[in-house]
Amino acid sequence: MSEPGWIRDQSLTPNPSKDFPISLWYQTPSSISLCCLLQTLSEGNQKYANLQKSIQKAKIGRHETEERTMLTKELSSLRDQREQLKAEVEKYRECDPQVVEEIRQANQVAKEAANRWTDNIFAIKSWAKRKFGFEENKIDKNFGIPEDFDYID
Repeated sequence: MSEPGWIRDQSLTPNPSKDFPISLWYQTPSSISLCCLLQTLSEGNQKYANLQKSIQKAKIGRHETEERTMLTKELSSLRDQREQLKAEVEKYRECDPQVVEEIRQANQVAKEAANRWTDNIFAIKSWAKRKFGFEENKIDKNFGIPEDFDYID
């Protein structure tokens, strides 16, 4: 038996040294959130200071000189030339053998699909002739099928 006022299983009681820093254990929730906000502010200020230092380091080698100005102009002209060449390559893309082959394959697939639908139309016309005894030219006229309708070669 345990004595009154004692907790039998001590593992269920919070331990300030394990769960929280001792300074936060005895504080109210609002003071804890204030502490966390102050810590976040401090970290943000430190990050800001580090970024300012890195900006200053980056500016060290970037003094405007004639050579630097000339090199930046050359860089921009080379970038413009690169864009023009890309546009020209894109203009002649249709002549690329790989693209031409892809177009041929797409045309073949479209041709097979058109012939498949043509075959379906002929099958329906044949069925309608047998089932209802319609003449072929009346079926064509009623369904808007042209006289020169045929498979694609």
